[in-house]
Amino acid sequence: AAGEECFKLRITYDVVNWCEYNTLGQPYLIPRDGDGIRNPETQLLYLNVIPRVTTTLTDDFAFLSRFTDRNYNPGAPQFDQTLDDGNDMDGTDDDNGNDNIDTDVYAADDSRGAFRYVQFVKIYDEVAPVIEADEPEECFGGTSVTCTADLTLTFTAVDECSDVDVTLQLDANYDVAQGFRPDNAAALGVGITLTNNGDGSYSIRATNVPVGEHAIRIRAADGCGNFDVEILEFCVTPDKAPTPICIQTLTVTLMPNGQGGGMAAIWASDFIASDVFDCFGNLIDKYSIYTEEEAGEAGFTPVAGRLGIDLDCDVVNQDVPVRVYAVADNGSADYCSVIVQVQAFQDG
Repeated sequence: AAGEECFKLRITYDVVNWCEYNTLGQPYLIPRDGDGIRNPETQLLYLNVIPRVTTTLTDDFAFLSRFTDRNYNPGAPQFDQTLDDGNDMDGTDDDNGNDNIDTDVYAADDSRGAFRYVQFVKIYDEVAPVIEADEPEECFGGTSVTCTADLTLTFTAVDECSDVDVTLQLDANYDVAQGFRPDNAAALGVGITLTNNGDGSYSIRATNVPVGEHAIRIRAADGCGNFDVEILEFCVTPDKAPTPICIQTLTVTLMPNGQGGGMAAIWASDFIASDVFDCFGNLIDKYSIYTEEEAGEAGFTPVAGRLGIDLDCDVVNQDVPVRVYAVADNGSADYCSVIVQVQAFQDG
């Protein structure tokens, strides 16, 4: 394209009268300027085929004109042009290919009945594509061992005139006040993949995204220098619950309680075999203990601070399943399952 247009379409039209065309010659190429009589950007051009004597096929006549009267007039003001006068070497007409050099006029030529016209359409586009991003309603949970998250974001990018070219950039520590500052996602170990769904919608698959506030800058451009930019904000929270490391079995002895029964106190700390840390490297120091029966009740939620439980003669000589929970500062928790073997006190 040249000038102010964005790009140019080249459209070829073939018009064939199969009652006349014998397929041996190339189609007549209709000149865009009508052999010098027409401005193709502002004036119409008509191709006329006149049968003349209707009882014979040998006198048909074809000509180009800017007028609609279908009367051939080579003089002013029409200056109609003969399509094929039989002299293929005079350079004034007969545009039907170099392999059709002959002395045949239109009615006798092998190109009779076949015509081709090439149209150029200039495209002007000053309207930018439109991006509409789907903002997440809440943070994504980082559930990996390092609290990173794999997530999907969606948006649409459409243009009325052409296809759009979409590019993405990541700001791994987005701060509105600081503005968007692009990071090297690969260097951070973050994977960013864009999928064009084919209907104007797109999906962003981000993997190994760390905890924090993030943003992806979406840029959609058409082929004419117009573009739209959208900042898609999202966040990741540390949702990986710490899993305690516990001994599997503990034996306790019921001691006389002075009322004819027995009692044993067990503590969450009795079962901890090794320290555990959250995904930021902080030592987990909050534990709670519950029986399996308690933890199985509807609506149960563990809380930090239940350090121990008491067992009595109701469970003597039984194996009591127990859960020991490790609780992070953000309230997330995970547990280990252990067995408490309860035995009676043996005097002497």
